[in-house]
Amino acid sequence: MNELEEVAKIAGILVRTDGKVNLTKFNRSFSRLGYDKINREGLINLMQEVEGDKTAYEIYEMALAGDVELEDAAGEIHESSSIIPSVNTDIINREFNKAAVRNYKKAQRDGAIQEGLSQMVADRLAEELVDVARTDSYRPIVTVNSEKELVIALSDWHIGATVKYVNGNSYNVAIAESRLDEVLSESLDVIAKNDIKHVYVIHAGDLTEHVSMRNVNQAFDAEIDMAEQIAKANRMLVDFIREVADHTELVTVGVVGGNHDRYTPNKKEAIYNDNVAYTMVDSLIMLDEYGVLGDNVEIIDNRHDVYSVEFKVYDKVVRVVHGDNLSNNDKPKIPVMIKDHPIDYVFFGHYHSSKIIQENGSATAIMIGSLQGNNTYSKQLNLPDSKASQTLVLFDKFNQDSPMYNPIYLD
Repeated sequence: MNELEEVAKIAGILVRTDGKVNLTKFNRSFSRLGYDKINREGLINLMQEVEGDKTAYEIYEMALAGDVELEDAAGEIHESSSIIPSVNTDIINREFNKAAVRNYKKAQRDGAIQEGLSQMVADRLAEELVDVARTDSYRPIVTVNSEKELVIALSDWHIGATVKYVNGNSYNVAIAESRLDEVLSESLDVIAKNDIKHVYVIHAGDLTEHVSMRNVNQAFDAEIDMAEQIAKANRMLVDFIREVADHTELVTVGVVGGNHDRYTPNKKEAIYNDNVAYTMVDSLIMLDEYGVLGDNVEIIDNRHDVYSVEFKVYDKVVRVVHGDNLSNNDKPKIPVMIKDHPIDYVFFGHYHSSKIIQENGSATAIMIGSLQGNNTYSKQLNLPDSKASQTLVLFDKFNQDSPMYNPIYLD
């Protein structure tokens, strides 16, 4: 064995026999192997090297399991339980964790983390969408001239999160699918009753839970891993779009990213556009090009900036953002967004509650509820126990300043 492997073996045996590693004890065994004694800092540095070396770390684990013995330079076996420990396992584990974080950040900078996750997402998407067939008939996209148009505003699905009986609310993937079916049923009813020819399906972010966003002490459980969260949310949105498209002439789809959709949990370290929404928009465009969504569906391509999307309903400019950069109060939201043209309506989520805020003139900010509903996080912060909801907004061509707001409250 080389020096690093010997270090790994000694440390593993000491941790196994005493639960700790003592510098004196380590040096006694280390010197018997013919090496010079080291100080505490040197031990910690060597243990970091062990953690980063595959062979050495495997030897450490074998020693920890009792599969190797401690020998001196002459090959004599020595026991290691007679020395008082002072470098405990917490210190060693903390140093291992620091090294692991450094390695993770390096891999992240090199693109390895994103590449690996992208491959996992691709595999899960292939499994999730394998039975999605192309549409049977295709209609050319035409300009639809209808008297009423509908915006189906979706937000805060947090697919992968679980809520277990928090103030009357529970949540998991199956409940999310059931609630979205309720939203679909209500939407199709509104479409039929109003003879709507053009529907906008928008999602204001937090499609996934991405449990790394939550602090450990908030005790959030992940039902499925991140790749499956993305694939499941994608499939739910695809099925929803296809069903709506079967009941109207034109469907326009827009998706923005939320704070839980960031691939990097730490906002300060996040790369701009490194978000689940980019993956979602990219896959929707691909599916649309392959005829899976049908020729009466158009996807707004905001891959250059997935944190907002903008379109017009008749003469009104509509902006969609997630809302994590907006305050949860009744102060105006729209003025800070205006750059070179007016904005008439802004849709946003994030706060898991429904609200309509009239701003200057008839300009309106519309807060979309969540599919998830209240949870331990809202309970911990003493926020309202808002019931799960999504929102429909019906625009009238001849009275555009007075749309009909319909929050759909869900069980």
